[in-house]
Amino acid sequence: MTVTKRYKVYRRGKLIGEYTAVDAADMLKCTPGTVRCYASRGIKLYGEYTYEVVVTEPLSKAAKLWSKCDEWSKEWERTRQQLLSSGVDLSRYVLKPVPGWR
Repeated sequence: MTVTKRYKVYRRGKLIGEYTAVDAADMLKCTPGTVRCYASRGIKLYGEYTYEVVVTEPLSKAAKLWSKCDEWSKEWERTRQQLLSSGVDLSRYVLKPVPGWR
């Protein structure tokens, strides 16, 4: 899932609204790259417009997924150790991925 960054656009310190880089660029007659660059550096466009990156909800959801990695890695290590210590000849098992598993 792709998340489009949004930017708060200010004119002389007053909030105009939230826009994507493309929409803000169309409105202010500049390039989307200018919006991204000026937002990251805090530079004013035409001496009066400033930008601020808006933190969106899916980014925080993604952070929650990384917390699962610890649980999953512990479970994987437990299962791996169980198989290694079982004495079973694992070379006899052929693993074939199911089409579309990704």
